Amino acid sequence: MFQGSNATIDCLALLSEEIWVTGGETGDIQMWHFQKKKPTFCVPLAHGKKGVNCNWITAIAAVKFGDLIATGSCDGNIKLWQVKDNKIIFMKDIPGIVGFVNSLKFSASGKFLVAGIGQEPSLGRWSKIKEAKNGVSVIALE
Repeated sequence: MFQGSNATIDCLALLSEEIWVTGGETGDIQMWHFQKKKPTFCVPLAHGKKGVNCNWITAIAAVKFGDLIATGSCDGNIKLWQVKDNKIIFMKDIPGIVGFVNSLKFSASGKFLVAGIGQEPSLGRWSKIKEAKNGVSVIALE
């Protein structure tokens, strides 16, 4: 049994057969190892400040057997992170997305990131961003 915070875990991505990362309503990114019951590393409030309307991590993706992670939030913010020495280090923001980032997936080559964007969150209908358009955004990575 794995035990993190009391908040929900809304998204998960595998880095390897032993390590995975999670995100959720607290805005924390947590890294887990199958031999540990608690997270081995945490980036608190990775998408904003406590009490800010949208620090919730709604999507997470990882390059399997790689060191690259992408996270998305409910305000269209997508961030890239690197896993190095069992830590998660911020790399850069990807601007220009309007809407809820409901899903993220890296291409097999790791050269592209695909984001599913919506007017509403995929887990409920309690909020809506009217100027957003439901769709897919393909982002070329350098």
